[in-house]
Amino acid sequence: VQPRCGAFPEVLERTGGGVLCDPGSAPALAEAMAPILRQPERRAALSAAGLAGVRRHFDLHDHTVPGLLAAYAAVGRA
Repeated sequence: VQPRCGAFPEVLERTGGGVLCDPGSAPALAEAMAPILRQPERRAALSAAGLAGVRRHFDLHDHTVPGLLAAYAAVGRA
């Protein structure tokens, strides 16, 4: 469960591994967490989706490092 602010919505949209709630609201956090705590199957599905999504979109070896190297190379050619 993450707040609906910053990069969290984008990360959860890409990975499918979580639930958003209104930031700064304890009741909203509790409301978002309760079903996950009560439903082990849903919790397991979110966990599996999050892990797969992070590996697919944010893996350091396959995504982040090549992107950084390309950016550095582009700056070096400028």
